[in-house]
Amino acid sequence: MFYRVIVNGYLSGKEAALSNGLFGRVESCHNDNFNANDTLFKAKRSNKNFYDQAVISTDEKLKKGQLYPELVYDLYAESKRLENVEHCSIVLRAIAEGKGLDSVNYIIKYTADEFGQHISYDDWMKAYSSDAEILIENEDAVKQEQARLKAQERSNIQSFERDAEEITYSFPAVAGIQAGREYFIAQVPFKYLVKFFSFVDESLPPAERAQRKVNEKHANDIAEYVTNNPTDYVLPSMTVSVDKAMVFDAEVIAGTASRLGLLRISCDSTLLINDGQHRAKSLKTIIKKNKSLQNETIPVTFFYDEGLKRSQQIFADLNNNISKPSAAISSLYDIRNEFNSFVLDLLEQVPLFNQFVDKENTSIHKSSNYIWSLVHFKKFVEALLGKKEKAFNQTEMCQVKRMKFEQAFKVIFDVLRTDSEFTSLFDGDLSAQELKSEYLSGYAVFLESLGHALSEAVSIASLLPGDGVSSVSDIDELFLRSTVIKVMSLDRRLTAPIWIGRCIVAERLVKNVDSVNLTAALFRRETDLKLTDKMIETEMRYKFSVEVNNL
Repeated sequence: MFYRVIVNGYLSGKEAALSNGLFGRVESCHNDNFNANDTLFKAKRSNKNFYDQAVISTDEKLKKGQLYPELVYDLYAESKRLENVEHCSIVLRAIAEGKGLDSVNYIIKYTADEFGQHISYDDWMKAYSSDAEILIENEDAVKQEQARLKAQERSNIQSFERDAEEITYSFPAVAGIQAGREYFIAQVPFKYLVKFFSFVDESLPPAERAQRKVNEKHANDIAEYVTNNPTDYVLPSMTVSVDKAMVFDAEVIAGTASRLGLLRISCDSTLLINDGQHRAKSLKTIIKKNKSLQNETIPVTFFYDEGLKRSQQIFADLNNNISKPSAAISSLYDIRNEFNSFVLDLLEQVPLFNQFVDKENTSIHKSSNYIWSLVHFKKFVEALLGKKEKAFNQTEMCQVKRMKFEQAFKVIFDVLRTDSEFTSLFDGDLSAQELKSEYLSGYAVFLESLGHALSEAVSIASLLPGDGVSSVSDIDELFLRSTVIKVMSLDRRLTAPIWIGRCIVAERLVKNVDSVNLTAALFRRETDLKLTDKMIETEMRYKFSVEVNNL
């Protein structure tokens, strides 16, 4: 029952309140809280009301007009305490959500205890935060239960009654809520994934299945990655739909809202993989090659099966809303890749240029303060080496060759930084934006073409033909320097006629395989270096003449 009672003098303390003769008198009785508060609101608006009133709730039967001072005082004090707990829970949620205290200033600008005594914010938090956390936990538990009912309602599962003797797989798990539905994230050992999970029926047409066909090569690549790095691999989570009831045995742990526990899934359930079938497919090979990995785990998100359309939508949502990182930042972070480390080490040796290489974005906008991307620089090094990234990683570069290449690399950039537009850039007389608006050297086509053009000069200067290795670690610096100087003697302005038809087409800068070969061919002509067969073929196709030095 709910009662509207007089609480006049409450803030003066219990002894003073109980001695005024009216405290605790029942003014009206109600079956529900709404009517009780409606009556209280009307009483407060009445000019006839001279007393402070409040609504209390108790299972005890109270009579209108009777005094219950002790009971009313204790119940009213508890209601004020609970009000503080509720306010504190709002503050805690705001902090957890990163909203900051400004969003709850209306609560914390004046903090008082249940007896109306002003206390500091810190003391107020100390007094009510423990109960507020329990309140939040209970509210979350209610939301979780609502999400469970919603998930069950929308699923295709016929019955959620479970036989206590039914054989199940059990996994440590966390219960969660997404879009109002309950789901679970469990840690599943590799060996169970191999035996337990179902793949899409590839004989079905695309419209009748919820996954793409398995690409065997992709699955094998994942297996190779894991087995080659058994102590240093990472596999992201998978997503599956379950066609039978799941049981979640929650652990009673303070602060978890009963979301930690053990997930039990019937052994005869069908688990359809919505996302991650290549990871699952690779695990059979992984376990075969390295049995010690069979008990390692992968996080799996379990949803209740809601039919084909829902499974197809899960697949689409997971794949369409994932932003793949740029090739530049992937290269920067992938230190396991030896070629990436090699290129980054080279850049460290030319700090003036390094500061203008964008290591996060693949393409460079004209307004950017950078001139090249890390991806462009990798292509330059590949061209200069005459070896692709994959080939570099598959063969070991001996120390002598590496030292000579590093020497050659530094010579090239030492020439580039002197008596050129790069000098103006480094001195602050020319901005990166101005460089790109005026010079070919501000673009990737210049850098990659330069690599192809100078690869033979580096090989000659370093005495590195074929697999032979000289015991002499020095390079022919004079020859290499003079070769780069000849390249840099060309007019690198974008308006220069020599670029028309090579990398300037219809007054637009073009970068593709042909434009790189045509530009590199011009560089080699300027240095009297022999053109490659590909350069010759490309020049002939674009009707540029073939010089005698290539015969």
